[in-house]
Amino acid sequence: PDSDFKMSVGEFVEMLLCQDRYYSTVLPRLPMVTKRQVEERLAPLVQARKRMQANKQILEVFRESSGIRIECNIHGEWLQGTLLELDEDPPNRPKVRARLDDGSEEYIHLGRVIIADRSVRTDRRGGRGSGRSRSRSKHDWSREKGKSDKELIDEMRS
Repeated sequence: PDSDFKMSVGEFVEMLLCQDRYYSTVLPRLPMVTKRQVEERLAPLVQARKRMQANKQILEVFRESSGIRIECNIHGEWLQGTLLELDEDPPNRPKVRARLDDGSEEYIHLGRVIIADRSVRTDRRGGRGSGRSRSRSKHDWSREKGKSDKELIDEMRS
């Protein structure tokens, strides 16, 4: 294996669950019902990781902007709400506490939150990494929902 290639434990487990082989070793097959459930959980992860990275770049916005309008992906559905606070405990899995428009309060993983308030600046100019990005993505993942969970699941299964 290439020594420069890095992968988190979560990404490694995801790869094992999605593929039939690990190098030349054939992996045990999952029952079809279980496989479908795993696909439903795994399909949105890539997009959520990208959104998490984008939101981590602008953590100050989440720390200092209580009361801004946000949208949260809860069980595949985007719901509108208001940011109450950023919860950085543990630091590697930040969440926001939000009051949804139905009046309920939820803690939502930062990778499942977008900023809906257009008056809030989310550009990252002038900070560290303001040069060329390694990512060629034209998406502003801190503002865009991307594909629906259903579309991602369908793509994974095709």
